[in-house]
This record gives sequence, C-alpha cells and structure tokens, in this order.
Amino acid sequence: MHVIEDYLALSSTDAGGIGEPAKIPTAAAVANAFYNATGARIRELPMKPAAVLAALEQSRGVRA
Repeated sequence: MHVIEDYLALSSTDAGGIGEPAKIPTAAAVANAFYNATGARIRELPMKPAAVLAALEQSRGVRA
C-alpha cells in the first residue's frame, strides 16, 4: 500500500497556488524596465498607450 499526499483542490478554484505570487510585482517590474530604457516614469495602472506616450512627452519636456 502506498500513500500519496494530494494538496490540490483545497480551494474553490482548484488552484495549486504556485505561480500566483508572481502576478503582484509584475507591473512594477515592467514600469521600472520602461524607466530604465527611456528615463520616463509611469505611475498609473493599467499602462495604456496614452499613458506611455504622456510619460514620454513629459520626460522630454523636463529634459529640454
């Protein structure tokens, strides 16, 4: 007889929970990568194209 422990299906979503914590810092990592590449900060979510363009324009205006 073999006993196999089963920790899945302990929640209503049947999620194992392994990859879920990675969602939390993803937006900050993308925003910091954008800053490192362009020098412009994005401080709002979601990072829509209009927000990205506004951040780039503001960054250029400050440097000029």
